[in-house]
Amino acid sequence: MTIVTNDGIEKFGTAAKITAATPGAVASTVLSLAADIDAWTNTDDLSSAMATLVCTFGTAPAAGTTVDLYAQFTAVNTEGDDDEVPTTTFKETYLGSFPLKATTSEQVKTIEIPLSNWKSSSIYQFYVLNGSAVSMSASVWELWIAPKTVGPKV
Repeated sequence: MTIVTNDGIEKFGTAAKITAATPGAVASTVLSLAADIDAWTNTDDLSSAMATLVCTFGTAPAAGTTVDLYAQFTAVNTEGDDDEVPTTTFKETYLGSFPLKATTSEQVKTIEIPLSNWKSSSIYQFYVLNGSAVSMSASVWELWIAPKTVGPKV
């Protein structure tokens, strides 16, 4: 099948690195800290994005273990008080898992994630939960977000 002018195709915005300049270590079964990942605003009000985790482990994780992505939707709070900070027992909204290989080499994993917009320009605070059974060392992991939409082929 040939894709012709005005057919619907996926379009991607520019990927933004949202991890801090030097993110902290994330121990096994622990959530990253808010200070590790900058808040991201969905200025285009899109319903999905691509999330990419770039990470290196000092000790190889078991194949098939995961680093899981969660988000706190900070724009949902309409009462003006502080949102509850996610914890290992209250993780907020699950968005997906990055499956890992058993390697100490750099891993680049990309997943599509839903963006639940409660209002225009919703703000997301992302967290990762390290399910690899080994620590993610400080400064050797990054999280990138690239907005995604569908539009006409030109």
